Amino acid sequence: MCHSLPYLTTEGTQLFMSVMQLRWRTRLYLCLHILRVLRDSLLQGEGSSLEFFLLNILKAPKEMEVESSEDSLLAAEIVHILEAVYKVYGPVLSQILHPTMRTELTRGAGFPQGLWVWHGDSGVDPERFVVLYYLHGGGYCFFDGITSHLELVTRMVAELQDDLSSAGWADVKVVAFILDYTLAPQAILPTQLEEAVECYKYILSQDRYPVEAGDIVISGDSAGGALNPMFTFTSVSRATFGGVPILLQAGGSEGFLEEILHFVKMTDDVVTLEVYEDRFHIFPMLSWIIPQGKVAIKRWASFSSSALMAKPLPLGQHLAVCPAGSVKPHPELDWDTAQSG
Repeated sequence: MCHSLPYLTTEGTQLFMSVMQLRWRTRLYLCLHILRVLRDSLLQGEGSSLEFFLLNILKAPKEMEVESSEDSLLAAEIVHILEAVYKVYGPVLSQILHPTMRTELTRGAGFPQGLWVWHGDSGVDPERFVVLYYLHGGGYCFFDGITSHLELVTRMVAELQDDLSSAGWADVKVVAFILDYTLAPQAILPTQLEEAVECYKYILSQDRYPVEAGDIVISGDSAGGALNPMFTFTSVSRATFGGVPILLQAGGSEGFLEEILHFVKMTDDVVTLEVYEDRFHIFPMLSWIIPQGKVAIKRWASFSSSALMAKPLPLGQHLAVCPAGSVKPHPELDWDTAQSG
């Protein structure tokens, strides 16, 4: 595809240069990592699968996992390549997987730009809108959301739309807005938070998809997820978010599980925690490959629609979600090691 060729487009050039600028150690570790994954896949025999291969190939090389080592800093080079890949192929993948997807780029006062996302297959004139406001992750240093998280958000829109329609809200249209906030080092916190707040105000004030505050579902992953509770420390009234129900989804091998448990301890009466066995950081982004990713999005949609309809929610519960999708109370969370703040 011509848009991925270097020097024909900005995105293609960025991808080409990010690969060419890899240090020799990064190249070596990547080669070793690929060989190890291929070996493990062969050893799995008939038990191996595309999911097994992709889940392992997407992990950081083990040489970069030791935080005290200088080699851990090389992981940023790999993330930079992944970022460039998303810019080239993210929209293409999203359109292939979701043929009815429609998007429109918008620039507003107080934030750089954002992307409206919706499905064009409704055929019904909506009487009301629900807006999924998505804040992407990436450590405030990587990704733009509008390409990197487009497939995820498009899938979330479809699931929430289906859930609301099946519950009787057939005249409601779900749309999403992905904020592409300014990244470091061009800007550091609290710039990203300030832009997120301005974007929230824009969503409330715009008239293309008129929406009330109670019909906005704010969601995010990683760094973007951390922005969500920060809203209460801004010019947005605390009363706006007081008592708002929160669903937290984490993988069983999540690197930030300790911090997540600390947050849950502080806000337990309004939080439902779901821990997905054997899953990793932001695993729903690969829901087009990983069955548990689809389960997580379906459960998010069910939680969100129940909240929108003021139905009872399982707040205060800590749940374990098994690979097959079954749910049970989580018996093994180590609350004693959660950060004390």
